[in-house]
Amino acid sequence: MNVTHGVEGNWSYGSVVTYTCNTGYQLTNGSSLECSFVHSSTVSTAGGNFMNEPIGEPAWNGSHPVCEIVACPLPTVPNNGSYEPTKARFTYLDMVNFTCEIGFDLFGSNTSTCNATGQWSNHSPTCVIKDCGNLTDPVNGTVSLDPSTKFGNHAHYYCNEGYELNGTDVRECNASGNWTFKSPVCDVICELNEFIIISCLNCFFNVC
Repeated sequence: MNVTHGVEGNWSYGSVVTYTCNTGYQLTNGSSLECSFVHSSTVSTAGGNFMNEPIGEPAWNGSHPVCEIVACPLPTVPNNGSYEPTKARFTYLDMVNFTCEIGFDLFGSNTSTCNATGQWSNHSPTCVIKDCGNLTDPVNGTVSLDPSTKFGNHAHYYCNEGYELNGTDVRECNASGNWTFKSPVCDVICELNEFIIISCLNCFFNVC
């Protein structure tokens, strides 16, 4: 008599055997059996009473328990993320690795293991979109976010009347969490006008 992934001993009539499973396995079909006579017949005694008399050899009074490996529920897939490997059933000591999509940071553990109690060792992590941070309006201009400072969004630069943009007018929040390009500046527009010419000369000599 053997039990897979468990332990037992040698027993005699009237004994009860209790089964246990190794770590990571759980019993099905009961946990104990008794050594008894499966068949008996009714006979009368000298005093006129009746009793059951065993027939044949003693045997275990049921089916042997089975130790089945512990299973864990499917891991929770983080929003904007995934895990590997993907399969229909996870069992004891199976491990998954979590990753986030481009432009997202992983918060929490990037791995989790199915333990002996049928639970995952760590909660599924969260994937948080990267934020490139606020931008400062250029001098004599403005910056407009479309629509936010998060990954994939854009910033549009404009200059006040009488100034022109020197640099790119659009910057993007990239997958590294940084704004592309340098912040542009708004330069004064020099026209054939005495006041404007003086302003331009002042700027040239760093006194504007």
